[in-house]
Amino acid sequence: GDRRPVGLNRVCVRPVPAWQRGISDFLKLPSKEDGAPDGDMPGTSGLGARPLPLDPAEDGECLEEE
Repeated sequence: GDRRPVGLNRVCVRPVPAWQRGISDFLKLPSKEDGAPDGDMPGTSGLGARPLPLDPAEDGECLEEE
């Protein structure tokens, strides 16, 4: 038989389309000039952060009887 190394992945290099961005474009840190205006956090809807509801288990009151 044919003696090829087992587990060797062969790479087929294909041309990259013009619209495709490189991975380094996604890994760049945002510059200070591109920051959001008025110090708003990007991705927020502007409704303000709502506090999380209190967990009843933290109050020490438990409905289960031991």
